[in-house]
Amino acid sequence: SGKGIGDKFLSHIERSSILMHIIDCTSENIIEDYKIVINELELFSEILSKKPRLTVLNKIDAIDSTVLKEKIEVLSREIGSDIYSISGISKEGVSGVLRSLQKRIAKNKIFSHKKDSGAAINVENTGWEP
Repeated sequence: SGKGIGDKFLSHIERSSILMHIIDCTSENIIEDYKIVINELELFSEILSKKPRLTVLNKIDAIDSTVLKEKIEVLSREIGSDIYSISGISKEGVSGVLRSLQKRIAKNKIFSHKKDSGAAINVENTGWEP
């Protein structure tokens, strides 16, 4: 019914170190929407289902701030992690999500580099700005 992910896309994102799971916050059931995608990740690949994720509610400009706060709290309790919120139209929250994503990617690079060579690399001052 227009929800879910195709196998070709899933094969493509297996190479990613971190996934960003974007959920439409105007949906009537964001928990179900979240679970649909997670279920597809699990069915496709155990590796994919265990990748670190940022969970993001999109279209925050389209709902009341009280409703948004409730949805963030409900989803956060359900999945046991922080929820980010953005507006693709106004760009609200986008810089914060990109900074967080960049930090997590950098942390993964440090871990991977340490694992491969036993040495750490400095990725704090990459010069990247969202």
